[in-house]
Amino acid sequence: MTDPPSPVRGPSHEEMAWQGTTLDGEAFGHVRLETLLAVRRGEAVYRGTHIDGGTPVLVRLAVEHSGDPGFLERHAAQAKKLATLAARLPHFPRVVASGVANGPSGGKTAFFVTEALEGKTLRKQLDERAQGGASLAEALVIFAPVASALAALHAEGLAHRAFSPEHVVFAEAAGRSVTKLTDVSLACDDARPTPDPQLSPFELRYGTPEHFKKSYGATGPATDVFTFALALVELMAGERALKSDDLTDLYLETTNLQKRPTPRARGVSSSDAVEAVFTRALSVDPKNRFPEVGAFWEALTVAAENRASPVTLATKAATPMEAAEERRRVRHATTLRRTAGFALVAATFLGGMAATLYVRSHRTPATTPTEVPTQSGSVPLASLASVPLASVPSVPALVATASSTAASDAGSDASLDAALGTDASTRPAEGTMIRVPAASFPMGSDRETRAERPMHKVVITKAFLIDAFEVTMGAYDTCVNAKKCTPSLVHFGAGSDPLQKGCNNAATQPLHPANCVDQLQASAYCASVNKRLPTEAEWELAARGTDARDFPWGDAAPKSCSQGILRGLSGPCEKKLETFEIGQTPDGRSPFGLWDMSGNVWEWVADGFADYPTQESTDPFVSPAAGPEAKGVLRGGSFDYAVLVAKTTSRLGLLRSAGHVSTGFRCAKDLTP
Repeated sequence: MTDPPSPVRGPSHEEMAWQGTTLDGEAFGHVRLETLLAVRRGEAVYRGTHIDGGTPVLVRLAVEHSGDPGFLERHAAQAKKLATLAARLPHFPRVVASGVANGPSGGKTAFFVTEALEGKTLRKQLDERAQGGASLAEALVIFAPVASALAALHAEGLAHRAFSPEHVVFAEAAGRSVTKLTDVSLACDDARPTPDPQLSPFELRYGTPEHFKKSYGATGPATDVFTFALALVELMAGERALKSDDLTDLYLETTNLQKRPTPRARGVSSSDAVEAVFTRALSVDPKNRFPEVGAFWEALTVAAENRASPVTLATKAATPMEAAEERRRVRHATTLRRTAGFALVAATFLGGMAATLYVRSHRTPATTPTEVPTQSGSVPLASLASVPLASVPSVPALVATASSTAASDAGSDASLDAALGTDASTRPAEGTMIRVPAASFPMGSDRETRAERPMHKVVITKAFLIDAFEVTMGAYDTCVNAKKCTPSLVHFGAGSDPLQKGCNNAATQPLHPANCVDQLQASAYCASVNKRLPTEAEWELAARGTDARDFPWGDAAPKSCSQGILRGLSGPCEKKLETFEIGQTPDGRSPFGLWDMSGNVWEWVADGFADYPTQESTDPFVSPAAGPEAKGVLRGGSFDYAVLVAKTTSRLGLLRSAGHVSTGFRCAKDLTP
């Protein structure tokens, strides 16, 4: 017999009695509980006020669990972990206080107090989407902060256990919109006799087999993998992955071994690799899923980039016991329908602004170039230095966490230069262009993704100039102020509403690369300074040279941030998931002396996205198509991608009219005869 989740109950006398009381603590001051909002998952949630600061807060009291053996100790330990995460990462609500208080009836009750968030929930955002489903690329951008938060939870041995779009809030913080993960379950672990949380009717729309039947196992990180995958499928399909509002039908959908709620099952066109990742994430048996969200996200990112996955994607075949359970599942459905039902819940979350992908630091760069920026017709040529080669490969396996917003995390420009081993006096000036001679070279790779195949000979018949660095935010802002360029803003196609803030700021980050620009904006900027975007072949020649090297500096994978601003490397960029100033990668220079061609930001080139030819090609260029679905080409990887996509052959197709925090560019120019 299926075990239905416990219905969300009404408040007890004790929970009602807490309204109007005050929590007092030496460390946090006084918190007044004002209005009981809801009772869910064994906790009563109140709106309150932090009296000392006059700020609104949310208070969670675990009155129902007060008598559970060991609960108070587990709650205290997990509350401390969550408070530490919230202080380190921007994607959790700020924790005001936690502890144990004496209730109105004298019993001890665990409490947890967080800031009250003003913002729009992901649930609201999904409901308001007029254009229906989203591309996988867009879904990866929107869900990246949530993946980071869940991965951080799992790394600490915690789990959400009831994740749904209702628990993601796009909140305003310090004038920026920040993605926040709310309502993490505390002390609801395997030590409890009934470890599954009590879900509201809404949360059950993102239920898992273990929520419906305890024989599938306890809830935990694998539960979050399942529910997180359901939310991703919903965004891509434009409709809920589990379609029913009926408890019985929801149970049948979550446990149907023959039909899983993957993207294809909901009408989304996806590759075999992407479908395999979702199939594993949505396995009926929790033991067959990815063990935590970090592993799922890494596998999905790899599949989306058409790379070979190092993660085993196949799930186990149905055992005889599972097959028997499948037959019993349908037979017991009628009984379940008679005995189970939904209860109403008054869970409300605060609404408002849309999401930011990443929280940016606010340091003001102080680097002063020692050369005068190049003017039109004056092109200093950088001298070619020997290019050190990295000797130890490094392949990151986990989702990187988001950076803190504190300006102190960024450090001074001098300390950053020291950490990276750079010296401003050895760098060419911003605006410098490098001459790349005419040459023939092998373009693409037969060892990488389908998009990079086949390796084929390309002949560039004319020398050209190309920027030594990515175009900076300060330079782009000058173009915007001259009304020759449009402002940079995260967007996902012509006519789409910007979903988040977080782009580089010319006032505080003038030497960071311009980002949040699409291919059309990049082209417009280059035209405004009498330049153009490089063709894809020109870009690869400038990055790779003529010796078919894997990276600008050679064939060895990078291990240091002095080679590329990429996640997972040692140095300042290891944990700061954001752009850095141009010219911080002296060990990553290309054979022609170009900087920052691996990481920092993806770089738009002039071509439209298409398969490579199979034969030799001379001065190739794919004219971009028109229309809202037309794709351009990005090269070089970015700060938020893994090392392998920063190879000289890696290419990414993205809507020409889409831009986000990891898309930028550099310009090229024809040499005057």
